[in-house]
Amino acid sequence: MDEKLLLEDPLLSGLGEITPVWIQVWQRNTIHIVAFSVFLAVLILLLVFRDRLVRHPRWRDRARNTALVVSAVYMGLVLGTQPGTTYILIAAQNLKSGMTDLTFYLMDPFIFFSFAFILLTVFLWGRGAFCGWLCPFGSFLELLYKGYERLFPRWTWKVPVAWHNRLVYLKYFFFVLILGVSFYDFYLSEYMAEVEPFKTYVVKLNRGWIFVAWFGLVVLSSMLVYRSFCRYVCPLGGMLAFPARLTSIFPIVKLKRYDYCGTCRIGERSCDPQAIRRDGSIDAAECLYCLDCQVNYYDDELCPVLLLKAKGRAPEPPALAPRPPRASRRKAERMAAAGLTVLVLIPGTAFGATLVVGKDAGSIGEALKRARPGDTIEVPAGTYRERVQIERRVRLSGRPGAVIDGGGEGPVVGISAAGAVVEGFTIRNAPTTHDTQGAGVLVIKGADGAAIRNNRIENTNYGVWVTGANGVAIEKNEILGKKELDVEARGNGVLLNAADGAVVRENVVRDSRDGVYLEITHHARVEKNDIERSRYSIHTMWCDHGVFNDNRMAGNLVGLALMYTKGSEANRNVSVGNSTQGIVAIQVVRSQMIGNVLIGNTKGLFLYNSILNRVTDNLIANNNLGVHSWGGSEENEITRNTFFRNEIQVKHVAARDERWDGNYWSDYMGWDTGQDGEGDIPYESNTLVDALLWRYPAAKLLLFSPSLQFLWMVEKQFPILRAPRVVDRRPAMNPMFPRWMEILAAHPGRPAKYYGEMEKLPHMPGG
Repeated sequence: MDEKLLLEDPLLSGLGEITPVWIQVWQRNTIHIVAFSVFLAVLILLLVFRDRLVRHPRWRDRARNTALVVSAVYMGLVLGTQPGTTYILIAAQNLKSGMTDLTFYLMDPFIFFSFAFILLTVFLWGRGAFCGWLCPFGSFLELLYKGYERLFPRWTWKVPVAWHNRLVYLKYFFFVLILGVSFYDFYLSEYMAEVEPFKTYVVKLNRGWIFVAWFGLVVLSSMLVYRSFCRYVCPLGGMLAFPARLTSIFPIVKLKRYDYCGTCRIGERSCDPQAIRRDGSIDAAECLYCLDCQVNYYDDELCPVLLLKAKGRAPEPPALAPRPPRASRRKAERMAAAGLTVLVLIPGTAFGATLVVGKDAGSIGEALKRARPGDTIEVPAGTYRERVQIERRVRLSGRPGAVIDGGGEGPVVGISAAGAVVEGFTIRNAPTTHDTQGAGVLVIKGADGAAIRNNRIENTNYGVWVTGANGVAIEKNEILGKKELDVEARGNGVLLNAADGAVVRENVVRDSRDGVYLEITHHARVEKNDIERSRYSIHTMWCDHGVFNDNRMAGNLVGLALMYTKGSEANRNVSVGNSTQGIVAIQVVRSQMIGNVLIGNTKGLFLYNSILNRVTDNLIANNNLGVHSWGGSEENEITRNTFFRNEIQVKHVAARDERWDGNYWSDYMGWDTGQDGEGDIPYESNTLVDALLWRYPAAKLLLFSPSLQFLWMVEKQFPILRAPRVVDRRPAMNPMFPRWMEILAAHPGRPAKYYGEMEKLPHMPGG
């Protein structure tokens, strides 16, 4: 679309600045942000009150196991969030280049919160707060090791202390090496950072074999040796171990130990991460904060100090590492509480109030000016003669009888805010122009995730026009075009331009130029719409990986037109009584058309220069021409279709035969001696009689005359006259489409025009 038109639009010029992208992302993930923030807050509370938690081992076990499952499954697999060294490299590059804009770091709210958690906890509790409780991949390895150890307790191995003390420095080496390389070749450092199999985990192994193989090797080694990757290899763990070492030098919060701990060595032997030294002290850089040693500290049936004290043989021993002063501990807990407050309150701003027009504001426009992101504006019944502009994420909801009247100026409703919702209105009276002013609803770049639902849009040249906004939902609207205009003078019911991920579902569209028109819009879903009296019902241009299913298209010039697309699907559509084609596929590649009903069109299915597609299980009946295949349409899988009483079943224009095995042909004259449901002789289309009918449509009046029957017989006996054709070597003896008789009874009509006389669109190939 012409961006100049958008810039000059008088309505859009007053929309103000577009909401920053990072805010749009946060607004679209409000529920997950709140849930994730609560999870982080709970983790902080568990760490702050760990001393009480470890006095109840069962509760400690349940709390930690729950945290591990939530981290591994929800954070890693659902949210796809995994902090890694790559984010550290990006931050280092930004510092190097002098970039000070912090909004970059807000683009992924879950990564932002994760690193906020790390900064808040690493100087209090070391690397273990993250590595032992929050890291999704680390949690996955922990759970895997626990399950494996329970099943095969003898098949695990503990690294000898001497080797362990050397191997722990590998992770520092990897981190420093990758970080150093990033200053010389950032892309090489990114490849080196793949030593962390985090991405392979969060995308559920949907990567190349070499990444999956490395993932498997890491998992296997971490099953045999407790979290060997986390302890010896992980560069992120190496980075976090640096500040963790400071907690040993300047302790704020420290785990409790007895002087006697270096003598009994129970903690050292039971510590899976091998973070307890021979003298009983804890290496904060290696501790994963499982709190097993703290459970032992209070276990009066295991700890020798407590056992001796119970027998009256020893006084209460002093701690090897004295507890920090009370003021320091209170300070740490206040810091944690402050972090908790930030984590919980920031996403809380996503919820808003409700404003009622006529009560809280005199007009819709005034209410929109007063509203804050997240608010709901309710509009009572009545006619509001104003043009509406939505520049904040609000829900504009009309009660029954609410009408927004543009008064002949447009667009009537303009949306530039991500996540905005317009629902429940009659929207009417936009001018008859072919630019954005002719739209009932205009959604522009920046309004990702907007929704237009349950509206009636009438007397507008375009119903809904979306340009540059992704993920827009257009659902359950009734869009009525300007019926009095010639079809070429009308606008489209729904127009999508560069609107990836759009959803157009359960709309009723009447009297438009194209019911739904899409260009350069990928991964769109157009489903369950009802479209009549339009030029094209659904028309796509350069739109890949789209879904066009369960639509009803009747009485149009063309039903569904897919042009220049790949990887799309058009399934279970009903396209009946259209004056030209039921479904058009022009330069369509690796797509599928399954389960469609094509009845009473001039041409049921038109394939032009389309290859490697799957066309199966369709009902193609009572058309003048069942399938027209030409322009290099080869290597398509066309099978299990029911071709019923089309005047000509197939017109195939090519240099060689095409095999379409396993279809039902109502004019098949063969037999089935083997009673296997398949004819014994092949079905062949494109006879000389067919060719005569293509060239001279009036010859159909002589279809059953002796002369044409004689010509058909001669062709069978003398193959020298044979033209390239479609050959079905296994024709089905019975129709395969479910309930085909009921469907034909519901749609008994036949096309009014013979295909040779049908209307032609100037840009449509074929004859």
